[in-house]
Amino acid sequence: FLNWSTTGIADITAIALYTHYWSMFTSIPQWVLALVALAVVLAVNLISVKIFGEMEFWFAIVKVATLVGFMLIGIVLLATQHEVSGQTPGMGMITDHGGILPHGVMPVVLVMQGVIFSYAALELVGVAAGETAEPHKIVPR
Repeated sequence: FLNWSTTGIADITAIALYTHYWSMFTSIPQWVLALVALAVVLAVNLISVKIFGEMEFWFAIVKVATLVGFMLIGIVLLATQHEVSGQTPGMGMITDHGGILPHGVMPVVLVMQGVIFSYAALELVGVAAGETAEPHKIVPR
């Protein structure tokens, strides 16, 4: 419960913060944007499980497509040595300024905690599959 409530609050707060980057939302208080986001999530959950699952599916596709797009853009910029903000991308961007880990291992540990927090509770799919009589039929639904 604690994990889900913390994750929910963090997600709603992130949505409110991200919407402030658009000029049409800057005058609206952050708590109002968070409340609207919470209302949308609640409404989607109350409508039906099928619609919620369908929306999760499409949002996951958008997320994966965005990650693939960013990776492709990064690969193209590295391969073509195209200048970005006055600097040429390459290994020098990583190894200059103190080497690969200029501040030690602690920043990596902190980032990993964020990654683990973001993907926490994904194991519920495995638990549901293990406790279902016909997981090959029920879990995809």
